[in-house]
Amino acid sequence: MMEDQSTVTISQRNSVVRILYDSKRLRNRVLPWHGDEPNEGWLTLREISNHLIKKGMSDVIHVWIDSPMEGRIYQFNNYGENEWIEYGRTIGWANQGTNIDDPSEVCLFEDMGIHYVFCGDQMFSIGFPTRDEGIPLSNIGTSLKRMGYTDEIYVWRDTPLNGEIYRWSHETKSWTEYGSTMGFA
Repeated sequence: MMEDQSTVTISQRNSVVRILYDSKRLRNRVLPWHGDEPNEGWLTLREISNHLIKKGMSDVIHVWIDSPMEGRIYQFNNYGENEWIEYGRTIGWANQGTNIDDPSEVCLFEDMGIHYVFCGDQMFSIGFPTRDEGIPLSNIGTSLKRMGYTDEIYVWRDTPLNGEIYRWSHETKSWTEYGSTMGFA
C-alpha cells in the first residue's frame, strides 16, 4: 500500500490546478477554497475529496497541480480504498523538457488507455477515426491551432502500466516529454 497523501495542501497561488472526474475537467470554482483572493485559495486533498463526495462524485478523482519548477498528480479512490496517492510527476511549466524528435511517431490509440488533452482552461476528447488507426501528437497540435487555440497543449496518455504527459509549445513549435504517471492498473 502506498502512503496516503490526504493531508497534502493544494494551493492555487502561482500554480495551475486541474481537477478531473469521470474523464471531465471540473472547474476549480466548484470547490470552496480557503483564502480571500481569487485564484490564490487552498484546500487539502482530503477536503477536495470530501466536497466532491458530497456532490455525488465518489469514483476516481485526479488532481494535477503544476507550478513553475515541478508538478504532481494525485489520485483518489482508484483501488476502492478512499485514499489519495501520488500518481505522477511533471517537470513544471517553466522547464523546457526533452524535445521529441518526431512527434508523428508518438501515436494515441483508442484501445490503449485513457487520453486527456488540455489547452488553456479547456479539456478535449479525442475522436479516433477507427479502432486500429492511431492519432499522432502532431495532428492534435495542428487541429487545435486551426481551431484558434494558442495556449500550450498538454496530452496525457494513461495506460494500465504507465502514463506519459507531452507538452506542445507554440513558442518553440515543438512537443516535449513533460511528465509520467504510474498507470491505472
